[in-house]
Amino acid sequence: MAEKQIVVSGLRVEYEGLFKPDELYRIMDDWQKKHNYDKTERESKEYVKPEGKYIELRMEPYRKESDYVKFIIKIHIVMENLRETVVEIDGQKEKMH
Repeated sequence: MAEKQIVVSGLRVEYEGLFKPDELYRIMDDWQKKHNYDKTERESKEYVKPEGKYIELRMEPYRKESDYVKFIIKIHIVMENLRETVVEIDGQKEKMH
């Protein structure tokens, strides 16, 4: 029978403000590559609503240590009411959400 050890469960991070979703994806990809995890995207949804974009991702990056041990990280990301805006940073205009 398989044994599971849950290290962190129910951790929730909320943020409201300007950011770049593609920068978040890049940071997550870099971390996975650095720690030798294989990227697995289980589900991806994107809707455009009147109040803004809705994006939902379910990812399960994993790393196989041996024939008997496999580390899995389950990530669920929900972004709501994303609206694109242009911001000037250091004299350059950048698109942010």
